[in-house]
Order: sequence, then C-alpha cells, then structure tokens
Amino acid sequence: MGVGERLKAEGSPIEGVANVEDAGETDKEPLEDTREPEVATVGIPSDIPIIPSVLRRTCALGIVVDP
Repeated sequence: MGVGERLKAEGSPIEGVANVEDAGETDKEPLEDTREPEVATVGIPSDIPIIPSVLRRTCALGIVVDP
C-alpha cells in the first residue's frame, strides 16, 4: 500500500489539498520572472588584442564585449 492510499484509508488530511488525487495538481499560473538581468562593465585596455576564440567563449557565457 502506497503512502497516498494509506492516507486515504486512514482519512488523514493533507494540508492544502482537497484529496489525495489532487496532490500533484495546481490551478495557479506560473510566476513570471520580472528580475532585471545583472550587467557588469569590464574595461579592456585598447592595446590588448581580443582573440576571436576568447571572444566566442565570453559571448557563450553571456558576457557582452563592446570594443
């Protein structure tokens, strides 16, 4: 006998759930992520060449390089 079946047989209420069958369901809409992305500005001296492979890797990590 599973936990849900045992609770149902014992009549034990599950807090916030009408019955055991509804335990995994919800009628609430998922919350939208309204956070602003964090942006950091990093200065790169102009005399340092930016290697294309490094530029690709930093962009893949979500780091924006603005020459």
